[in-house]
Amino acid sequence: MDDQTFNNALRSALTHMDDLRLLEQGELYASIRKSGYISNVIQLQNVLIEAIDKLQDSDNVFAADAYELLYSRYVEKINQNELAFQLGVSTRQLRRDQNNAIAYLADSIRSEIAVERIGSPEHRSERHDHGQINEDTIASEVATYRAAARTVQTAI
Repeated sequence: MDDQTFNNALRSALTHMDDLRLLEQGELYASIRKSGYISNVIQLQNVLIEAIDKLQDSDNVFAADAYELLYSRYVEKINQNELAFQLGVSTRQLRRDQNNAIAYLADSIRSEIAVERIGSPEHRSERHDHGQINEDTIASEVATYRAAARTVQTAI
């Protein structure tokens, strides 16, 4: 999968992160599953959230900005107009920043997958074998993330 196709597939997956059926039907799921990195759609959902969270821990200023934008758009589900207003930028600038952030995240995910594929199968199964997780568990985790985000946003 070329870079542009991967970025578009990632954008679609981020947009549909809460809809497991659409996420499972997407190109990103098929591609990453084929690589052996994940075996189910819930693991893809976790990979996406973890990849966004890792940006927050980076010393790179761009990564921190990308985290804020991606977390707000795709985890908190803030629409573009509202987020642009919060960040003090135009909607057009937000779209450009969002495209750059998605490309950065895509590179990060591709690197993670490449490193993982080089690693041992035992490591891969140890890291990703979370047992049976159902949609209620995911819904609960998403609600927890959103509640924490609202608390942080209220404190600011």
